[in-house]
Amino acid sequence: MRAQAPTHRPTWVLVLSSLMLVTSGSSLTFGLMRVQDPTSALPIDTTKVNGSAAELQLSQRLAAVRTTAVTPHRRALRADAVAEIALSLFGLYATAAVLARDRHGRRLALAVGALVIVYRLGSLPVYLALMRDYAEQGAEVMAEALLQNPAFHTDLTSADLASGLKATMIKWPIIVAAVCIAGALILMAYFGGRRGKALYGLSAAPPPPRAP
Repeated sequence: MRAQAPTHRPTWVLVLSSLMLVTSGSSLTFGLMRVQDPTSALPIDTTKVNGSAAELQLSQRLAAVRTTAVTPHRRALRADAVAEIALSLFGLYATAAVLARDRHGRRLALAVGALVIVYRLGSLPVYLALMRDYAEQGAEVMAEALLQNPAFHTDLTSADLASGLKATMIKWPIIVAAVCIAGALILMAYFGGRRGKALYGLSAAPPPPRAP
C-alpha cells in the first residue's frame, strides 16, 4: 500500500517534529564545534578563576589535561563529528518533510530513528575511551578545583570526590546514548505504529460504531 500525504497534523506529530528539530539543530551545532575543536567533546570546564595565581595554575592544569586526553582520539572525534553533522542534516530534512505533510515523512522519520540508534551505538566506544582517559587524568584536578570553590560544599575528601567524579564521567556516555536511543525508539513507535500508519493512509480506518 502506498503512503498518502496526511490531511492534518495531530498533536503527537507536532511534539515529535519539534523534538526532531531541536535535537537535529543542536547536534549540528555540536558537530560543527567538534570538527573545529575536538576538545569540545569533553564536558565544559566550569572551573572559576578569580585571578589568584593558584587558581590560574589550576585552570591551566585542567586545560592541559583536556588537551592530553583528546589527542589520542582526535581523528576518531573528527570522524564522529562528520557523521553527526550528516545525520543532523538528514534529521532536519526529515523534520521538514513531516511538517510539510509530505507522504514520505513517515518513512524518513523511521529512517532517522534507525540511524540515531546505529550512530549512538557506533560512537559509544569512542566516547567511552575518551572519558576513561579524561577521568583518569582529570578527576583529581577537577576535585581540587571544586574544593577550592567557595560556593561548593561537601564533606567528602579530595580522594573520595575524585573517585565519584571518575565514576560519573565514565558513565556519562552510556547515559547520553541510552537517552538518545530511547527517544529514537519512541519516534519509531509512533510513526511505525498504528498512529503513523493511519495518518499516512497505510491502514484502514476503524469501522464506525454500530447503532444499537
